[in-house]
Amino acid sequence: MSFGNLSNSFQAYDNDFGLGHNGARISLNYFDGIPEQNLLSSLVSNNLRLIFKSLLKRDDTTKEKALNDLNGLIDDDLSKQLGKESQFNDDIFLICWSQIFAKLITNESKSIRISSNSFTIKLISLLNKSISKFLKDFIPFLLLGTCDTDSMVSKTCKTEFEKCFNNDQMKLNALWKVFQEQIICLIKEILVNESVDTISDQRYIDAEEARFKYNRLSTSAINLLILTINANDETYVKADFKDIYKDILSSGSFWKSFNLLTTFNLKKYQSILNLIYILYSTKFFKYNKDIFKTAIRNMFKSLTQINKKNIANLNTLIPMILDTLVKLTEYKDGRIWSYDKDSNKKLQEFLSVTSKNVTPHYYDNLFQLYNATKPLNLLEVEKEWLPIWENSLGALNNKPFIGRYGAQLFSEFWKNFHKFLEQNPEINEEHLQGCIMKTLKNGNSMDALPDLKNVFQDIVRADHLEELFENTISQLDAESAQLPKHYIYNILTILLVCPSNEDSLKKLSTFALEKLSNDPSPVVQQELFTLCKKLIDSKSNAIGEELSNVIYELPTWVEKSNYKSAMDILIKYSNSEFIETSDNWQSSIQDFFTVCLSLDIKSSEIITLMASINRNCYEQLVLSDDTVKNYVENYIDSFSFESVDDLKTLFQSHLIDDHLLLRIFTKAEASNKIPEFVQCASLLSNQLKKYLFLDSSFLFKTMFVISDDTTNKVYDMVSTSIGKSTSDDNNSISIKLCSIVINHIRHSQVIITDTNAKELPCLNIAKDIIKLNPETIRHFIPIQIDEFFLEYVPHIDSRISITSTMSINSFLIPLDDEIQDISKWLEVIKVGLFLDYLVSENEHLLSDELIVLFSIIAELADDYNAISDTPDPLICNFTHTLVKSEISKDICLENTLAAISGNDGDTENILSVILSNINDVTTFYKLRVLHRVLENENDQMSKLTLISFIPKIEKYVIDAVRGKDINPSRYLLSAVLLSLLSEIPENETCSKLRTLLAADCIGVRESELLQEKNKTKQSLILLLTMLRVDSASVGINDFVPIAPQRLNMVLKTIEKWLDSDIIYEPSFIGMRLILLNFFYLIMKYPAVVDMNEHLLDIASKLLVDSLSMCQLDDTQYLFSLRKYSLQLCNTVEQFNSSDAFTDEFADDINDNIQELCFIEFKSESNNQISMSFYRQLFNFISSNIKSKDLLSYYDRFFKAFLSFEPNTFKSVGQKRVITLVLGKIIKERQQNQVIEFELKQQQLHPHSHEDEDIFFDAREDLDNNSDDSSDDDNDFKIPLELINKLNDNFPVEYLEYCEKTEFITYLWNWHLTLQFFENISYKMRQLYIEQLKEHDLINKMFDFISDQIDLNEINFFEEQLAGYNIGHYAKMENEFMTHNEDLSNESKYLMAHLMYELFNNVGSLTSAWFLNIRDRSLQNKIDKFVSQFISPLLISSEIDAVSKKVEELEKKDDALSIKINQVTNEIKASYLIDEQNLVISFKLPSNYPLNNVDVIGVSRVGITEQKWKQWIMSTQHVITGMNGSVLDSLELFTKNVHLQFSGFEECAICYSILHAVDRKLPTKICPTCNNRFHGACLYKWFRSSGNNTCPLCRGEIPFRK
Repeated sequence: MSFGNLSNSFQAYDNDFGLGHNGARISLNYFDGIPEQNLLSSLVSNNLRLIFKSLLKRDDTTKEKALNDLNGLIDDDLSKQLGKESQFNDDIFLICWSQIFAKLITNESKSIRISSNSFTIKLISLLNKSISKFLKDFIPFLLLGTCDTDSMVSKTCKTEFEKCFNNDQMKLNALWKVFQEQIICLIKEILVNESVDTISDQRYIDAEEARFKYNRLSTSAINLLILTINANDETYVKADFKDIYKDILSSGSFWKSFNLLTTFNLKKYQSILNLIYILYSTKFFKYNKDIFKTAIRNMFKSLTQINKKNIANLNTLIPMILDTLVKLTEYKDGRIWSYDKDSNKKLQEFLSVTSKNVTPHYYDNLFQLYNATKPLNLLEVEKEWLPIWENSLGALNNKPFIGRYGAQLFSEFWKNFHKFLEQNPEINEEHLQGCIMKTLKNGNSMDALPDLKNVFQDIVRADHLEELFENTISQLDAESAQLPKHYIYNILTILLVCPSNEDSLKKLSTFALEKLSNDPSPVVQQELFTLCKKLIDSKSNAIGEELSNVIYELPTWVEKSNYKSAMDILIKYSNSEFIETSDNWQSSIQDFFTVCLSLDIKSSEIITLMASINRNCYEQLVLSDDTVKNYVENYIDSFSFESVDDLKTLFQSHLIDDHLLLRIFTKAEASNKIPEFVQCASLLSNQLKKYLFLDSSFLFKTMFVISDDTTNKVYDMVSTSIGKSTSDDNNSISIKLCSIVINHIRHSQVIITDTNAKELPCLNIAKDIIKLNPETIRHFIPIQIDEFFLEYVPHIDSRISITSTMSINSFLIPLDDEIQDISKWLEVIKVGLFLDYLVSENEHLLSDELIVLFSIIAELADDYNAISDTPDPLICNFTHTLVKSEISKDICLENTLAAISGNDGDTENILSVILSNINDVTTFYKLRVLHRVLENENDQMSKLTLISFIPKIEKYVIDAVRGKDINPSRYLLSAVLLSLLSEIPENETCSKLRTLLAADCIGVRESELLQEKNKTKQSLILLLTMLRVDSASVGINDFVPIAPQRLNMVLKTIEKWLDSDIIYEPSFIGMRLILLNFFYLIMKYPAVVDMNEHLLDIASKLLVDSLSMCQLDDTQYLFSLRKYSLQLCNTVEQFNSSDAFTDEFADDINDNIQELCFIEFKSESNNQISMSFYRQLFNFISSNIKSKDLLSYYDRFFKAFLSFEPNTFKSVGQKRVITLVLGKIIKERQQNQVIEFELKQQQLHPHSHEDEDIFFDAREDLDNNSDDSSDDDNDFKIPLELINKLNDNFPVEYLEYCEKTEFITYLWNWHLTLQFFENISYKMRQLYIEQLKEHDLINKMFDFISDQIDLNEINFFEEQLAGYNIGHYAKMENEFMTHNEDLSNESKYLMAHLMYELFNNVGSLTSAWFLNIRDRSLQNKIDKFVSQFISPLLISSEIDAVSKKVEELEKKDDALSIKINQVTNEIKASYLIDEQNLVISFKLPSNYPLNNVDVIGVSRVGITEQKWKQWIMSTQHVITGMNGSVLDSLELFTKNVHLQFSGFEECAICYSILHAVDRKLPTKICPTCNNRFHGACLYKWFRSSGNNTCPLCRGEIPFRK
């Protein structure tokens, strides 16, 4: 704010400092007391100078920002406790701030006032005593801030101010005395010296806003004056500053503002009223009578300013005015009324206006004023006071609604009005009765005016009300007039509370019976019914007989129009004490129901009546008559659940018993209305709820079935019954709830994890059940873990041997070849996760049994994920397994050996739980857990320590092998122990054990092999375990695990088995699997293979036989057989060059392997087993079968590929293998196709060296309508079946919503299609492109990919490309995937790869498609995606292709020089001609091929401009028009240049020597002008011109037709 220099000039000659006390003038007005410029320039920092400069601006926003900066600076100093070291401890600053502060507190912005007050208080807190001399300048203004009219400003300032003085009340009180002079000087300055004109510069502010601003400031000053007077008690009257007080209070302008001319003056008027009250109470007026008179006269004058127009805005002020008048009337017996000769008239007019628009306390103060002025006879009682009261009552009665204070005002009026009448007995009682009647008729119910009802009971007589009621009813019956609302009701309500009302009630009862019996009008009947209900409510014993008579006659009065009112009477009566003294109530109620049933009344309303009558009455009615009972049952049977209120009524009633409740629930279930049933079920009695919970299926059919909301509502009901009570019912409910929770978890689709556990209702309910009744935990946790596990896993699935770590050892336990129901596995896994979470919440429940249970379920979860089509890694997230538990340290090899040898006593520990043999299934999984733990220990164990345990292991194994019986658990444990010895196979004891086990297999006859007690299978499996050695620990090249002689004997025995018929027995299949593993393992030792010349033959014979069996559906353990067969294939294939490996076996093996690609296995599914097998199968084919050998299978693979339907094939892995192998075959086949195609072309053009034929060749090449050419090329097109699949099987949904197998199958169709483009000639590529364009497939696929790929999913592709090259679909060769999420990721990757392949093969069509995209947003996304992931690969490919040819091209022509810039992606070719360079540049854009390669002529030498441009266009055309590469374009250019400067003549049409398409010379000569032309160029000219004339001389050029 800029105030000019004028004021500062006057300040130089003025010694009056105004409100200042430190040599600087402080003023509230806008033109004075402004900081001098030289002071501001002397501030300690530029920051402060800028802040003060901003504070002097007019703009409030600038000031607010400056104050925020200032508060920020002082907050920093306060936090650092700088104190005296602060930049604010500067007298110049404090002087300047004191001047600015006075201006800021007058500002209209409350934010500015709050911030300035806050800063000043912080300043005092920071500087403490250093600021003491400036307190006189600050304290008065801060106290003024606590009196601000804006409550936010005042409260904030008061709170901070008190905090500044540590809330020390003594200090705060002292401020008012210490700074009294400064405070009242400030008040005087505001109220006396300043005005609207001085506070605001009205050049920049509206006049009304200026008045409002001064009004706010002066009101604050008055409030400050009141507080100052209160703080200084009565001493201020006679103290040193009394003259200043007198100056303030004698100011004419001050009292002039004491008016009610405008409503914005309301707060100020109220403050002055308070001030007058304080001044009178402190006897100031006693010593200053002239001021007193001035105040009174102005007050009387202000009363006349209240009128009908403004009373609504001023009514809250009236009680305060009345109270002040009452107080002032005390002065010398009402002397004040004599200060104004018209005071009584003004009072009468004031009361007449204000009495019609009142607020609380008005009537109290009005009566006090009446009492105070009564001796003065200012107003006459009957002529003036009584009308004021009556008119005020009329105003109250006429209000359309009671309003917030209506009830209080009625009560307050009648209390005071009654007192007024009591003091004036001369007023006729008719006035009282008339006023009462008006109040009763005002349309307001007495129920809404409870205090008034209490007042009336002391004023009104019962007999008067009785007479009033009877007269009203009689008059109403005669005239049929309409009564005021609630009038009758109000009369009866008051009558009931009147004392001594028995006689009146009795008379009214008789009156009602007589009137009702005489068939009154409907209006009268309704009022009499109201009377009857009120009489019942009275509970008066005097009217029992009369009421009984009324009830007896009630059925005779019932009609459809009044049955609801009659029903209310009956309900009230049945629930009252009168019924106990009545003899005929039962017949009355029966008659009433009979009448109602005949009136065609809604069933729900009759049920409501039945439900509302007294329970005992209803029960007696049902016992005495079946009509009511049958009616209720029929109602329930036809209940429609349309109205929830009807159901609530039913459930809250006594009409429902167990039988009827079950019928309602059954009907709700059938109607899908269970949520509605549950919503109301909480209203049932406890007895019915208990029945519902225990004896019905309610809980099973409502919890976790409908919705979470329904579940929570049901549980809220039932939870009250599962506390710690020992009641059998409560325990039964708890057990049932536990069962429901477990059952829900078993069948839920949600897997419990740490992330979602707190959100799952079932878990929250389970925890709450345990919290309410801790003993219920035993109903969740199984006691017998073996039996619990066996319930869900009754058998061991044979497929587990493929995926588990036990491998072939699994066959030591009886396995079931039938496909198991693994959904039961998932159920127990879910329950296990639930229990695991419960134990996490209740760690004290964790026991050895539970740890073992969680461990075996975790193993089962691994099996489930391996076998299931829908694996889920979340199901493996167990917390309390043995592997993760600290207790696993107790399970070591030493303790295990001690336990199985019986040296650990009978100690019960977790090891004893694991080794307990309850059943084969749990034993298998327990020993898997043990194996995992011991393997972990073995990794950390030294060889010497391990060797020390061998004797005990040897003893246990020998005992198991030599035992009489076959004990599966002992054999399996032996296998676990032997597997630990893989690191020390050369140990003597290990060799001894292998020899022992091998010996058990020697000489076993075929007839003995399959006998039940024969142990050969078990011994072989244990031998296999010992043949698995750690190749990192021991070199296997020279190692012989079994003595050669002993091994030969074993092989001869096996050979005899294989030569016998026993191998075709179904029971031999297990032995076959073992033998496949045996040969697989034994052939890993090269020394063994070298020593046994028949080993490979025996293995091959077994293998061929096994592969053949894989093709039979009824083969047992089929999946294991094919895995182990393929596993042996890889081993046998290593020796296919051996002399011992005959071609017969090789061919049979390869044929059988190929056959495995096509077999649709009956039980195949998309699981890990399938995934692993087909990965191995593809790897075998890729590694061991040459592509040339696969060519003969092309038709078979292609037919198989076409035959698969996305929704029918069982294994994605199988389809993927066929796709990838077929892709390899197509690549190999295309090499032959290219040769055949070129030979075909040679056959079509055998004399291509002759000029005329060259011309016609070109014509045929360029004539798109040549059918002959098309027919010739039909044998070299993409198969039509594949094209049809591309056309017909387009996915119509997005990948997220599409069937994943269907989607990826379509992509595989495209993958195979693009394989046809590999390593082919230019013309074949063009044929393929034209074939795809015929069906518009290229643009469709571009659109499809750009629409399907989330182009913003950058992170996914960055992760994928980190390990794989998007230019090759080789990822799947290493990592087959089957599951939906995996297939989805593969599809995304494959789409990106297909986009790359399309870009790479269709050339400029890419750019044409991209530039035609109209959606610019999509175009930008495609550009960004391609530039990041695809363009770099294509650019690199183009540059690499040129790089490989640079040396060859430069050797052909010494003048040629090619430079490649890999940074700018630019290729430059330059020709040295006469010591100058002819240069052309090929620049690949960053988004290539979305934008084409730019061919730029850098410098021209030795040729014309026209020819140069034509060369550039031809070179560019190779890329843009012919889908050629940069290398193709570069070669054309270099040949043209070379031929040009070698003396060859160019074509007169295209100016090129070599034609851009067919690369032929211009050999066609015009016989007239002798110019040379390319045949293709000339033919194009002929077609466009329509004749065969020379384009230069127009002479005719003949050619053969």
